[in-house]
Amino acid sequence: KKDDLSYCPVSRHETNSKEAAWTLADPKQLDCPLVYMSSGFEDLTGYWRAQGLGRNCRFVQPKDGQRNTMYNGPEFGKISDFCKQDEGELLTFLLAERSTGQTIWQLLFLKHVYRKDPQSGESDKPHHYIFGLHTDVYSQREAIADILPPEPTEASVGALKELRMHFQEKINKFSFQMQSLHALADEVICEWLLKSGRDCRSCYIEGNFAPRIGLAPTRAFAQKSLYPDLMTASKEYFAAVHNPSADLFDKTLNDKEGGLAISIADPLAKDCPLVFVNRAWVALTGHPKEIAL
Repeated sequence: KKDDLSYCPVSRHETNSKEAAWTLADPKQLDCPLVYMSSGFEDLTGYWRAQGLGRNCRFVQPKDGQRNTMYNGPEFGKISDFCKQDEGELLTFLLAERSTGQTIWQLLFLKHVYRKDPQSGESDKPHHYIFGLHTDVYSQREAIADILPPEPTEASVGALKELRMHFQEKINKFSFQMQSLHALADEVICEWLLKSGRDCRSCYIEGNFAPRIGLAPTRAFAQKSLYPDLMTASKEYFAAVHNPSADLFDKTLNDKEGGLAISIADPLAKDCPLVFVNRAWVALTGHPKEIAL
């Protein structure tokens, strides 16, 4: 059933941990305490189950009250109202703090779910829980830190409001069957950086505005190992334009030193980002892959 606990969209792709960071809270109990924390949630937050169970999830909010209020305050009412309901889903973007004091930005997906105790009778009603999926937004951490610094400003609070609006526009079309929360974050934050990143130091390379917004297509290109196929399919083009020797083409095809400098961009992705550069391109431009892609 869609509202059964078995429908909870937990995926190993949602976190760097071996297990997804997820929780269950009991909205029928006073202050909606956590009744389950996955090991992935322990890894993400640094809090053990012995510390967190039985408490409201507020313990992962920043300890700095002013920072918490300015960055997370607008979402408090939405979360509180959601917990008082009996059904529905909610996606929010929050600043959290690990037990070590390190702050992280996370996407928090909440869903009302129902689970019947296998030992209960047929007439017993299923128990109501709130499922929470906590996703660390790590791929754009440097750019986010530039725009949303530790000390909130009027500009940073405004930029955060715009980012949350972008997420809300996308969530209505979002499906866990088609996309992970990390992929959603990559898509939304890319659009946000193009609009809000003009004053962001990490969005510039050698004085040129070039935000790193093509991480998702870069990963997709690498996972599919498309470079050799593209090079082989373009062999006749290389012969007509460069007339390379067999040895030069082999070095280029196998990305060895001394080959032709090759870069590949994805024109269907936002801002047409580079998704591949070879060793010869790095040697020619002086820009390592970690900067270019």
